[in-house]
Amino acid sequence: MNDKNIPFLVRDQLSFGDAQQIQLSITYISTHTGVWSLTGFTRAGIFTYKFTATASDTAQNVKFALNDIPISLSLTPAVLSGAACLGFAQIDLMISGDKMQTLNSGTLSSSYPLCWPISITNNDFQEKGVYERMAAIDPATGANIVYTIPAKQQWEIFGVTLRLDASSTVADRTVKLKMGYAAEHQIYAIAGTTQQASEAQQYYFVPNGTTREIIANTTQEVTLPQNIILMGGDSIETFITNLQANDEIHSMIISVRRTFFY
Repeated sequence: MNDKNIPFLVRDQLSFGDAQQIQLSITYISTHTGVWSLTGFTRAGIFTYKFTATASDTAQNVKFALNDIPISLSLTPAVLSGAACLGFAQIDLMISGDKMQTLNSGTLSSSYPLCWPISITNNDFQEKGVYERMAAIDPATGANIVYTIPAKQQWEIFGVTLRLDASSTVADRTVKLKMGYAAEHQIYAIAGTTQQASEAQQYYFVPNGTTREIIANTTQEVTLPQNIILMGGDSIETFITNLQANDEIHSMIISVRRTFFY
């Protein structure tokens, strides 16, 4: 074999030869469930692997065996109708179960796959994070919302909205929001006007906004500080003064720029 004619590293050039197993390990987080594709080629030819990525904020992993060291590869999330599948992935080269090298890692979409050895130019969401609206699960009747930022993520907060449906029980309810590390919250926001029995009010928490009633007994705006950064394990919580047993909090939506870490 004339090694000068091979511009890349192949199994034959390594002393372990055929004795060692070569794999690609894909660790990923996906915003939607769908089929991802890993394509590329080795000296032996083209390879294509497909796997179903499950929507989750928890990192998941799949591994694929190769007959040789990859020359080029591309990882593409699912192409969905009416939704943008975004994710974070890390591609590692494994030799007999041991990680030898991270080939690439970062945020990706169906339009911006993760490639190696040459990647396409990153766009804004890959360099600065993904803009998303995250929906909190409605709590039980009479309970506050506690939304915890998933591990290995950073969120920049652009706004929070929620609705409080007050029961017929007479009480002066004050809607408050707190953000930060669960044991010692650092950011507090408090509505300027109380909410009375049988009222349904929408609250908009806006960085650099104002604290005021927009529509009396219906809509309120509450100011937040600018440049709020939350890390994995931090939380966004309501703590409503005089919350009654039959009061209901609905439809918390958090507008964020989300960055993944692994």
